[in-house]
Amino acid sequence: MLADSLADHEFAVYGEHPGMVCRVYRGQAKMLMGFPGSGARLVNDAVTHASRQNNAHDLAWALGVAGHVFQLLHEPQTTLRFASKAIEIARDNRLPQWLALGERCKGWAMFRLGEREAGLKLQRDGIRRWYETGAALHTTQCEIILAESFLRDHQISLARSHLETAREHRTRYSEEYLAAEIDRLKALLLHSESAPAGIVEEYLGNSLSIARRQEARLLELRAATNLARILIGKNERGKAADLIAPVYNWFTEGFDTADLEEAKSLLDQLA
Repeated sequence: MLADSLADHEFAVYGEHPGMVCRVYRGQAKMLMGFPGSGARLVNDAVTHASRQNNAHDLAWALGVAGHVFQLLHEPQTTLRFASKAIEIARDNRLPQWLALGERCKGWAMFRLGEREAGLKLQRDGIRRWYETGAALHTTQCEIILAESFLRDHQISLARSHLETAREHRTRYSEEYLAAEIDRLKALLLHSESAPAGIVEEYLGNSLSIARRQEARLLELRAATNLARILIGKNERGKAADLIAPVYNWFTEGFDTADLEEAKSLLDQLA
């Protein structure tokens, strides 16, 4: 990276070091594009880079955003580890935005790991604090993740409300990188309400189309897995296998991540 060829102090006046920022966001892009292992290494490199700077702001940022990225990957243990460290450093150094980021990520991780009530409360508190700082970036993700938590907690009306907020924010600010997730979660919400299969499949088809257009292989796999389960419920097992197998077989790494393990388990059931 170009920033690595210059002395770190030359960037101090600008805020977060670009060598760290670029690694994190390149790692996020790699994950969404279907390279979870390569993406994870870049994010870990960014945290290592920040750890060497003796700069609390940079480190809190790197840890918080690392939690945010592993949250996208649906990896609660790693999210919890990064978010907990971000909270500690942000609290000690009075960095409210990165404290809020750590809290919303840690709350999600706690919820997914079984501390449902405490996790959901921390997630909501963190998102509220995030908004109180005036932050607008990544609001789409804030609302999507909260909607998904409420959906898993069977609080359907709240899930719908936050999902619509995510859709509105995406439209207003052109925050497109999770567009496929909005339609995927809409499909799961409708399925939980026993909506007609055709409507559910339409939303999942939209999610697949968006993910393919954006070359977001990870999100394509998620949508394909969900749609395959719907097809299995209709006893269309062959169609389900034909849908998910080529998407899964495209991957060359990250087979120990949640999405690929779920897809592999489903393929094994269909074999």
